Amino acid sequence: MKLRAPQPILLRAVRSSAAVEAWYRKELTRLVDEMHKSVLHWVRKVYPPPGADIAMDAPAIGALNSTMKNLGRRWDKQFTQLSHETSKKFAKLEYEYNEKAFKQSLKDSGFAIKHELAAPMREALPAMVEENVALIKSIPEKYFGEIENKVMESVERGRDMAELTEQLQARYGVTRGRAELIARDQNNKATAQLQKAGQLSVGITTAMWSHTTASITPREDHADFDGEEYDVELGHDFGDGFGPVLPGEAINCGCTSHPIIPGFNDEEA
Repeated sequence: MKLRAPQPILLRAVRSSAAVEAWYRKELTRLVDEMHKSVLHWVRKVYPPPGADIAMDAPAIGALNSTMKNLGRRWDKQFTQLSHETSKKFAKLEYEYNEKAFKQSLKDSGFAIKHELAAPMREALPAMVEENVALIKSIPEKYFGEIENKVMESVERGRDMAELTEQLQARYGVTRGRAELIARDQNNKATAQLQKAGQLSVGITTAMWSHTTASITPREDHADFDGEEYDVELGHDFGDGFGPVLPGEAINCGCTSHPIIPGFNDEEA
């Protein structure tokens, strides 16, 4: 199917789903919270008490090292097990939202699409699941890679548990922030990929870039490209070393697009 109109039509932009992002963020941060509470609980159990000669306490150092290794393996396994289930549900929610939203944008402009856009949109899902599985599994790996050194350095230098807890809380905040970024970034990226698939499936090959004004750290190059047309298949290369991207694909990019249905007299038609 290739849509055409008497005159070119600019479809409304489809924004990523706030509800899907909220669900995904909740799932990831819940795991991060549980992991951090577990770490604090077990480290406090084996950390030498106040007044102890911590730096010279070889058994304490050995117990802490063993505890951190065990916790790392336990949470790596936990995140790995849940990563597949969570990623598949995320992809399913994204597909359902984006198919419905794209159909509605076409309907609003007078084009009623009765059949499902299943084939082209579903083709994007396996890669989406794979990427999200990898990102979820990287959370405990990065977290433990950073806090293991903090814990062992703390005991070797004779610091008390209060000081170590402060350091662990700071690292927890960074990890939780990264989980929130993953949810936001992947939500925008999924919308970009699924909307591209839907647009190409009905013969839409050109769209107009729409820069977001809501971003905390807006990209000047994206703002300068606002209102410009780009190839839906290729995206646009901003010359920043990351290659061509679609609206919403770059990290912290909340841009959208207005697909263009060509007119009968357009050169391409």
